[in-house]
Amino acid sequence: MISLERLYKLSGDFNVGQEGRTDWSEVQLKYITWLSVPEKLRPDDLQTRADIADALGLGIDTLDTYEITPLFWLEVYQRARNVIGHELTDILQAMATRAKAGSVQAAKLCLHTLGVQNEVLELRHQLDVDSLIIERPAREEKKEEEG
Repeated sequence: MISLERLYKLSGDFNVGQEGRTDWSEVQLKYITWLSVPEKLRPDDLQTRADIADALGLGIDTLDTYEITPLFWLEVYQRARNVIGHELTDILQAMATRAKAGSVQAAKLCLHTLGVQNEVLELRHQLDVDSLIIERPAREEKKEEEG
């Protein structure tokens, strides 16, 4: 299981807040980091709010107070993005694999992620023919002819 120190490294520099806020205490940042990490990656002895409160020497009511602090959840979100970013290549590869297997939704998502797809492109998969057709809707072709 991953160590608490490794969790901090996954979530970024825990001494400097994202979004310009730098006045988080070290204890607040540890709790923010704990919240930003998926449960399956948390140490076995830090699975619940009671566990982290005990490890930080706090009561649950203090954690509740932290959670209503302005920008608290934005900070959790920013750090969770850092943690997820470590798995981004696996996510993109899985998406590409599904697209290549014929999933139109995955193909659209791949094209959108890569900045290739836009509103004027339409994807259609024909089941009777092993092909992927990318075409423009008729209204776009008319605009091009006029321009």
